[in-house]
Amino acid sequence: MNQKLPEKKLNILIAYQYLSFKGGLEEVILNQSKYLKKRGHNVSIVTSNYHKNEPDTTKDGVEIHRFPSLNFTYKLFGIPYAIPLVSLTQYKKMSKLFKDADVINIHGHPYYASFIYSLFSKRHKKPIILTQHNTNIQSKSKVINSFYFVIDRTLGKFNLATAKKVIAVSNETKKYINTIYNDKQKTEVVYNGVDSKRFNAEKSKSSLREKLGLPQNKFICLTIRRLTFKNGIETFLNTAKLCDPNKTLFLVGGTGPDKKSIEEYIKINNITNVKMLGFVEDNDLPLYYRLSDVFILPSIQGEGFPMVVLEAFACGIPVIATRSGGQIEIIKDGKTGYLVDIDNPEQISTLVNSLISKRKQLETMANNCRALASSTFDWSKNIDNLIQLINKTL
Repeated sequence: MNQKLPEKKLNILIAYQYLSFKGGLEEVILNQSKYLKKRGHNVSIVTSNYHKNEPDTTKDGVEIHRFPSLNFTYKLFGIPYAIPLVSLTQYKKMSKLFKDADVINIHGHPYYASFIYSLFSKRHKKPIILTQHNTNIQSKSKVINSFYFVIDRTLGKFNLATAKKVIAVSNETKKYINTIYNDKQKTEVVYNGVDSKRFNAEKSKSSLREKLGLPQNKFICLTIRRLTFKNGIETFLNTAKLCDPNKTLFLVGGTGPDKKSIEEYIKINNITNVKMLGFVEDNDLPLYYRLSDVFILPSIQGEGFPMVVLEAFACGIPVIATRSGGQIEIIKDGKTGYLVDIDNPEQISTLVNSLISKRKQLETMANNCRALASSTFDWSKNIDNLIQLINKTL
Protein backbone atom coordinates (compact mmCIF):
# COMPACT_ATOMS: atom_id res chain seq x y z
CA MET A 1 0.00 0.00 0.00
CA ASN A 2 1.42 3.39 -1.04
CA GLN A 3 1.65 5.92 1.75
CA LYS A 4 1.87 9.65 1.20
CA LEU A 5 5.34 10.85 2.12
CA PRO A 6 5.52 13.70 4.65
CA GLU A 7 6.19 17.14 3.19
CA LYS A 8 9.68 18.56 3.54
CA LYS A 9 9.42 21.61 5.81
CA LEU A 10 10.54 24.68 3.89
CA ASN A 11 11.47 28.28 4.59
CA ILE A 12 9.15 30.15 2.24
CA LEU A 13 9.47 33.91 1.73
CA ILE A 14 6.43 35.58 0.16
CA ALA A 15 7.24 38.94 -1.45
CA TYR A 16 4.78 41.62 -2.55
CA GLN A 17 5.03 45.39 -2.92
CA TYR A 18 2.19 46.36 -0.51
CA LEU A 19 0.21 44.49 2.11
CA SER A 20 -1.41 47.74 3.23
CA PHE A 21 -4.64 47.65 1.24
CA LYS A 22 -7.65 45.35 1.17
CA GLY A 23 -8.11 43.49 -2.09
CA GLY A 24 -8.23 40.10 -3.77
CA LEU A 25 -4.48 39.81 -4.28
CA GLU A 26 -3.81 40.60 -0.63
CA GLU A 27 -6.41 38.00 0.37
CA VAL A 28 -4.56 35.37 -1.68
CA ILE A 29 -1.26 36.19 0.04
CA LEU A 30 -2.76 36.15 3.54
CA ASN A 31 -4.60 32.87 2.95
CA GLN A 32 -1.66 31.12 1.34
CA SER A 33 0.67 32.19 4.14
CA LYS A 34 -1.87 30.95 6.71
CA TYR A 35 -2.38 27.53 5.12
CA LEU A 36 1.32 27.02 4.34
CA LYS A 37 2.05 27.70 8.00
CA LYS A 38 -0.66 25.22 9.06
CA ARG A 39 1.09 22.62 6.91
CA GLY A 40 4.24 23.12 9.03
CA HIS A 41 6.28 25.35 6.72
CA ASN A 42 8.18 28.39 7.99
CA VAL A 43 6.55 31.33 6.21
CA SER A 44 7.33 35.03 6.30
CA ILE A 45 6.36 38.01 4.16
CA VAL A 46 8.49 40.87 2.83
CA THR A 47 6.69 44.01 1.71
CA SER A 48 6.77 47.82 1.67
CA ASN A 49 5.56 50.15 4.38
CA TYR A 50 2.70 52.52 3.52
CA HIS A 51 0.79 53.42 6.69
CA LYS A 52 2.42 54.27 9.99
CA ASN A 53 2.42 51.60 12.71
CA GLU A 54 1.42 48.73 10.42
CA PRO A 55 1.42 45.31 12.13
CA ASP A 56 4.51 43.09 12.04
CA THR A 57 2.50 39.87 11.91
CA THR A 58 -0.66 38.72 10.15
CA LYS A 59 -3.68 37.77 12.27
CA ASP A 60 -2.52 34.16 11.86
CA GLY A 61 0.93 34.93 13.27
CA VAL A 62 2.95 35.01 10.02
CA GLU A 63 5.84 37.47 10.40
CA ILE A 64 5.75 40.54 8.11
CA HIS A 65 8.96 42.42 7.30
CA ARG A 66 8.14 45.95 6.11
CA PHE A 67 10.69 48.21 4.42
CA PRO A 68 10.53 51.96 3.70
CA SER A 69 9.40 53.00 0.24
CA LEU A 70 8.37 55.99 -1.86
CA ASN A 71 4.56 55.97 -2.14
CA PHE A 72 3.86 59.07 -4.26
CA THR A 73 2.26 57.22 -7.19
CA TYR A 74 -0.65 56.09 -5.02
CA LYS A 75 -1.01 59.42 -3.24
CA LEU A 76 -0.98 61.43 -6.49
CA PHE A 77 -2.55 59.08 -9.05
CA GLY A 78 -4.21 56.26 -7.10
CA ILE A 79 -1.70 53.77 -8.54
CA PRO A 80 -0.27 51.42 -5.88
CA TYR A 81 3.36 51.24 -6.99
CA ALA A 82 5.93 51.04 -4.21
CA ILE A 83 9.52 52.10 -4.81
CA PRO A 84 11.58 50.51 -2.00
CA LEU A 85 14.28 52.60 -0.33
CA VAL A 86 17.14 50.22 0.37
CA SER A 87 19.76 51.81 2.62
CA LEU A 88 22.82 49.87 3.76
CA THR A 89 21.04 48.88 6.98
CA GLN A 90 17.91 47.83 5.09
CA TYR A 91 20.05 45.98 2.54
CA LYS A 92 21.56 43.81 5.28
CA LYS A 93 18.14 43.06 6.80
CA MET A 94 16.57 42.20 3.46
CA SER A 95 19.60 40.23 2.35
CA LYS A 96 19.32 37.96 5.39
CA LEU A 97 15.64 37.25 4.67
CA PHE A 98 16.46 36.06 1.16
CA LYS A 99 19.56 34.16 2.23
CA ASP A 100 17.59 32.17 4.83
CA ALA A 101 14.74 31.23 2.47
CA ASP A 102 14.52 28.02 0.45
CA VAL A 103 12.23 29.57 -2.15
CA ILE A 104 10.88 33.04 -2.93
CA ASN A 105 7.27 33.51 -4.04
CA ILE A 106 7.00 36.97 -5.65
CA HIS A 107 3.50 38.26 -6.40
CA GLY A 108 3.07 40.55 -9.41
CA HIS A 109 5.43 40.85 -12.38
CA PRO A 110 5.50 44.60 -13.24
CA TYR A 111 6.39 46.14 -9.87
CA TYR A 112 9.69 47.84 -9.07
CA ALA A 113 9.52 46.06 -5.70
CA SER A 114 9.34 42.73 -7.58
CA PHE A 115 12.48 43.78 -9.47
CA ILE A 116 14.28 44.42 -6.16
CA TYR A 117 13.09 41.06 -4.80
CA SER A 118 14.29 39.34 -7.99
CA LEU A 119 17.73 40.91 -7.62
CA PHE A 120 18.04 39.77 -4.01
CA SER A 121 16.91 36.26 -5.03
CA LYS A 122 19.53 36.12 -7.78
CA ARG A 123 22.19 37.45 -5.42
CA HIS A 124 21.60 34.52 -3.06
CA LYS A 125 20.84 31.99 -5.82
CA LYS A 126 17.31 31.32 -4.56
CA PRO A 127 14.62 29.92 -6.87
CA ILE A 128 11.76 32.27 -7.65
CA ILE A 129 8.12 31.40 -8.21
CA LEU A 130 6.36 34.45 -9.60
CA THR A 131 2.57 34.59 -9.24
CA GLN A 132 0.79 36.86 -11.71
CA HIS A 133 -2.78 37.88 -10.80
CA ASN A 134 -4.18 40.39 -13.28
CA THR A 135 -4.56 40.50 -17.03
CA ASN A 136 -3.88 43.68 -19.03
CA ILE A 137 -4.85 46.83 -17.11
CA GLN A 138 -5.79 50.01 -18.96
CA SER A 139 -6.62 53.48 -17.69
CA LYS A 140 -8.47 56.48 -19.10
CA SER A 141 -5.10 58.23 -19.19
CA LYS A 142 -2.85 57.63 -22.21
CA VAL A 143 0.14 58.67 -20.09
CA ILE A 144 -0.63 56.02 -17.46
CA ASN A 145 -1.22 53.40 -20.18
CA SER A 146 2.17 54.22 -21.69
CA PHE A 147 3.70 53.82 -18.24
CA TYR A 148 2.06 50.37 -17.87
CA PHE A 149 3.32 49.31 -21.31
CA VAL A 150 6.92 50.37 -20.68
CA ILE A 151 7.01 48.76 -17.23
CA ASP A 152 5.56 45.51 -18.63
CA ARG A 153 8.23 45.28 -21.33
CA THR A 154 11.16 46.20 -19.07
CA LEU A 155 10.88 45.38 -15.36
CA GLY A 156 7.99 42.99 -15.94
CA LYS A 157 9.81 41.03 -18.62
CA PHE A 158 12.95 40.84 -16.47
CA ASN A 159 10.99 39.55 -13.47
CA LEU A 160 9.22 36.90 -15.56
CA ALA A 161 12.50 35.81 -17.15
CA THR A 162 14.25 35.59 -13.77
CA ALA A 163 11.57 33.36 -12.24
CA LYS A 164 12.09 29.61 -12.37
CA LYS A 165 8.34 29.04 -12.45
CA VAL A 166 5.43 31.40 -13.16
CA ILE A 167 1.96 30.87 -11.72
CA ALA A 168 -0.97 32.31 -13.64
CA VAL A 169 -4.20 32.44 -11.65
CA SER A 170 -6.26 31.72 -14.77
CA ASN A 171 -5.85 30.80 -18.42
CA GLU A 172 -6.69 34.39 -19.34
CA THR A 173 -3.80 35.54 -17.14
CA LYS A 174 -1.52 33.02 -18.82
CA LYS A 175 -2.43 34.42 -22.25
CA TYR A 176 -1.51 37.89 -21.04
CA ILE A 177 1.82 36.73 -19.59
CA ASN A 178 2.68 35.07 -22.90
CA THR A 179 2.36 38.42 -24.70
CA ILE A 180 5.21 39.73 -22.54
CA TYR A 181 7.41 36.68 -22.01
CA ASN A 182 6.46 33.62 -23.99
CA ASP A 183 7.71 30.53 -22.19
CA LYS A 184 4.69 28.24 -21.98
CA GLN A 185 6.56 25.45 -20.22
CA LYS A 186 7.55 27.81 -17.40
CA THR A 187 3.99 29.01 -16.76
CA GLU A 188 1.35 26.93 -14.97
CA VAL A 189 -2.24 27.80 -14.07
CA VAL A 190 -3.11 27.53 -10.37
CA TYR A 191 -6.56 28.87 -9.56
CA ASN A 192 -7.15 30.88 -6.40
CA GLY A 193 -9.02 29.30 -3.51
CA VAL A 194 -11.81 30.17 -1.10
CA ASP A 195 -12.53 29.34 2.53
CA SER A 196 -15.78 27.42 2.04
CA LYS A 197 -16.30 27.16 5.80
CA ARG A 198 -16.18 30.91 6.32
CA PHE A 199 -18.09 31.69 3.14
CA ASN A 200 -21.21 29.52 3.22
CA ALA A 201 -24.97 29.66 2.79
CA GLU A 202 -26.01 28.60 6.30
CA LYS A 203 -28.07 31.60 7.44
CA SER A 204 -31.32 32.69 5.79
CA LYS A 205 -31.51 35.86 3.72
CA SER A 206 -34.49 37.18 5.69
CA SER A 207 -32.79 37.00 9.10
CA LEU A 208 -29.63 38.64 7.77
CA ARG A 209 -31.58 41.43 6.08
CA GLU A 210 -33.44 42.08 9.30
CA LYS A 211 -30.16 42.15 11.24
CA LEU A 212 -28.54 44.65 8.85
CA GLY A 213 -31.64 46.78 8.31
CA LEU A 214 -32.18 45.91 4.65
CA PRO A 215 -35.57 45.40 2.95
CA GLN A 216 -37.10 41.92 2.75
CA ASN A 217 -39.13 42.57 -0.39
CA LYS A 218 -36.42 43.82 -2.77
CA PHE A 219 -34.15 41.96 -5.16
CA ILE A 220 -30.66 42.77 -3.87
CA CYS A 221 -27.68 43.03 -6.22
CA LEU A 222 -24.26 43.23 -4.56
CA THR A 223 -20.83 44.27 -5.76
CA ILE A 224 -17.66 44.39 -3.66
CA ARG A 225 -15.06 46.49 -5.41
CA ARG A 226 -12.09 48.74 -4.97
CA LEU A 227 -13.60 51.95 -6.29
CA THR A 228 -11.50 52.56 -9.40
CA PHE A 229 -12.13 53.03 -13.12
CA LYS A 230 -11.17 49.51 -14.19
CA ASN A 231 -13.64 47.95 -11.78
CA GLY A 232 -16.64 49.27 -13.72
CA ILE A 233 -18.62 50.90 -10.91
CA GLU A 234 -20.30 53.28 -13.38
CA THR A 235 -21.72 50.24 -15.20
CA PHE A 236 -23.12 48.97 -11.89
CA LEU A 237 -24.70 52.35 -11.13
CA ASN A 238 -26.18 52.68 -14.61
CA THR A 239 -27.67 49.21 -14.23
CA ALA A 240 -29.35 50.31 -11.01
CA LYS A 241 -30.71 53.39 -12.80
CA LEU A 242 -32.39 51.14 -15.39
CA CYS A 243 -34.06 48.95 -12.74
CA ASP A 244 -37.25 49.62 -10.79
CA PRO A 245 -36.26 51.22 -7.44
CA ASN A 246 -39.40 49.73 -5.86
CA LYS A 247 -38.22 46.22 -6.66
CA THR A 248 -34.42 46.38 -6.51
CA LEU A 249 -31.59 47.52 -4.25
CA PHE A 250 -27.96 47.75 -5.38
CA LEU A 251 -25.26 47.51 -2.68
CA VAL A 252 -21.70 48.77 -3.24
CA GLY A 253 -19.09 47.55 -0.77
CA GLY A 254 -15.58 48.94 -0.76
CA THR A 255 -13.57 52.13 -0.94
CA GLY A 256 -10.91 53.59 -3.19
CA PRO A 257 -9.58 56.69 -4.97
CA ASP A 258 -12.79 57.27 -7.01
CA LYS A 259 -15.16 57.10 -4.02
CA LYS A 260 -16.09 60.80 -3.99
CA SER A 261 -16.71 61.01 -7.73
CA ILE A 262 -18.93 57.90 -7.53
CA GLU A 263 -21.00 59.40 -4.73
CA GLU A 264 -21.35 62.58 -6.76
CA TYR A 265 -22.40 60.54 -9.81
CA ILE A 266 -25.20 58.93 -7.77
CA LYS A 267 -26.48 62.35 -6.65
CA ILE A 268 -26.29 63.99 -10.08
CA ASN A 269 -28.14 61.09 -11.73
CA ASN A 270 -30.65 60.74 -8.88
CA ILE A 271 -30.08 56.99 -8.53
CA THR A 272 -32.25 56.15 -5.52
CA ASN A 273 -31.83 52.36 -5.35
CA VAL A 274 -28.09 52.33 -4.56
CA LYS A 275 -26.61 52.05 -1.06
CA MET A 276 -22.89 52.67 -0.50
CA LEU A 277 -21.66 50.36 2.27
CA GLY A 278 -18.12 51.72 2.49
CA PHE A 279 -15.40 49.37 3.69
CA VAL A 280 -16.93 46.04 4.70
CA GLU A 281 -15.28 44.37 7.70
CA ASP A 282 -14.07 40.78 7.28
CA ASN A 283 -16.67 39.41 9.70
CA ASP A 284 -19.50 41.12 7.83
CA LEU A 285 -18.43 40.23 4.31
CA PRO A 286 -20.00 36.72 4.20
CA LEU A 287 -23.23 38.18 5.57
CA TYR A 288 -23.62 40.60 2.67
CA TYR A 289 -23.03 37.83 0.16
CA ARG A 290 -25.63 35.59 1.80
CA LEU A 291 -28.38 38.21 1.99
CA SER A 292 -28.01 39.14 -1.68
CA ASP A 293 -29.80 37.57 -4.64
CA VAL A 294 -27.02 38.04 -7.21
CA PHE A 295 -23.47 39.35 -7.27
CA ILE A 296 -22.50 41.66 -10.12
CA LEU A 297 -18.91 41.93 -11.36
CA PRO A 298 -18.95 44.87 -13.83
CA SER A 299 -15.19 45.03 -14.53
CA ILE A 300 -13.99 46.80 -17.65
CA GLN A 301 -10.68 44.89 -17.83
CA GLY A 302 -7.71 43.64 -15.84
CA GLU A 303 -9.31 40.76 -13.93
CA GLY A 304 -7.20 37.65 -13.41
CA PHE A 305 -9.33 35.32 -11.31
CA PRO A 306 -11.50 37.43 -8.97
CA MET A 307 -11.73 36.31 -5.36
CA VAL A 308 -15.17 37.93 -5.09
CA VAL A 309 -16.59 35.44 -7.60
CA LEU A 310 -15.33 32.48 -5.55
CA GLU A 311 -16.64 34.04 -2.33
CA ALA A 312 -20.07 34.63 -3.89
CA PHE A 313 -20.15 31.07 -5.22
CA ALA A 314 -19.22 29.65 -1.80
CA CYS A 315 -22.14 31.59 -0.29
CA GLY A 316 -24.48 30.21 -2.94
CA ILE A 317 -24.85 33.48 -4.88
CA PRO A 318 -24.96 33.41 -8.72
CA VAL A 319 -22.74 35.95 -10.48
CA ILE A 320 -23.44 38.25 -13.41
CA ALA A 321 -20.03 39.27 -14.77
CA THR A 322 -18.49 40.96 -17.77
CA ARG A 323 -16.27 39.00 -20.14
CA SER A 324 -13.16 40.72 -18.85
CA GLY A 325 -10.89 38.10 -17.30
CA GLY A 326 -10.58 34.68 -15.70
CA GLN A 327 -14.20 34.65 -14.47
CA ILE A 328 -15.24 33.51 -17.95
CA GLU A 329 -13.65 30.14 -17.11
CA ILE A 330 -16.09 29.29 -14.29
CA ILE A 331 -19.28 31.26 -14.93
CA LYS A 332 -21.65 29.23 -17.10
CA ASP A 333 -24.79 30.91 -18.40
CA GLY A 334 -27.89 29.76 -16.56
CA LYS A 335 -25.91 27.38 -14.32
CA THR A 336 -23.66 29.52 -12.10
CA GLY A 337 -24.59 32.96 -13.42
CA TYR A 338 -24.33 34.91 -16.66
CA LEU A 339 -21.62 36.54 -18.74
CA VAL A 340 -22.36 39.90 -20.34
CA ASP A 341 -20.62 42.38 -22.61
CA ILE A 342 -18.31 44.97 -21.10
CA ASP A 343 -19.91 48.33 -20.22
CA ASN A 344 -23.44 47.15 -21.07
CA PRO A 345 -25.81 48.10 -18.23
CA GLU A 346 -28.82 47.43 -20.47
CA GLN A 347 -27.83 43.78 -20.77
CA ILE A 348 -27.29 43.42 -17.01
CA SER A 349 -30.55 45.17 -16.12
CA THR A 350 -32.46 42.88 -18.48
CA LEU A 351 -31.04 39.87 -16.64
CA VAL A 352 -31.80 41.35 -13.23
CA ASN A 353 -35.41 42.14 -14.20
CA SER A 354 -35.81 38.63 -15.56
CA LEU A 355 -34.39 36.93 -12.45
CA ILE A 356 -36.65 38.79 -10.02
CA SER A 357 -39.48 36.37 -10.81
CA LYS A 358 -37.32 33.24 -11.29
CA ARG A 359 -36.74 32.15 -7.70
CA LYS A 360 -36.54 28.43 -8.49
CA GLN A 361 -33.90 29.02 -11.17
CA LEU A 362 -31.95 31.18 -8.74
CA GLU A 363 -32.08 28.43 -6.13
CA THR A 364 -30.79 25.85 -8.62
CA MET A 365 -27.95 28.15 -9.67
CA ALA A 366 -27.14 28.85 -6.01
CA ASN A 367 -26.72 25.11 -5.36
CA ASN A 368 -24.50 24.79 -8.44
CA CYS A 369 -22.31 27.68 -7.28
CA ARG A 370 -21.89 26.28 -3.78
CA ALA A 371 -21.07 22.79 -5.05
CA LEU A 372 -18.45 24.11 -7.49
CA ALA A 373 -16.74 26.28 -4.87
CA SER A 374 -16.49 23.53 -2.25
CA SER A 375 -15.48 20.73 -4.64
CA THR A 376 -12.98 22.55 -6.85
CA PHE A 377 -11.77 25.78 -5.29
CA ASP A 378 -11.19 25.13 -1.60
CA TRP A 379 -7.87 26.54 -0.36
CA SER A 380 -6.57 23.04 0.38
CA LYS A 381 -6.45 22.33 -3.37
CA ASN A 382 -4.67 25.62 -4.07
CA ILE A 383 -2.04 24.85 -1.40
CA ASP A 384 -1.54 21.29 -2.71
CA ASN A 385 -0.85 22.69 -6.19
CA LEU A 386 1.42 25.43 -4.82
CA ILE A 387 3.53 23.00 -2.77
CA GLN A 388 3.79 20.64 -5.72
CA LEU A 389 5.05 23.52 -7.87
CA ILE A 390 7.50 24.66 -5.18
CA ASN A 391 8.99 21.16 -5.06
CA LYS A 392 9.55 21.32 -8.82
CA THR A 393 11.71 24.41 -8.38
CA LEU A 394 14.03 22.94 -5.71
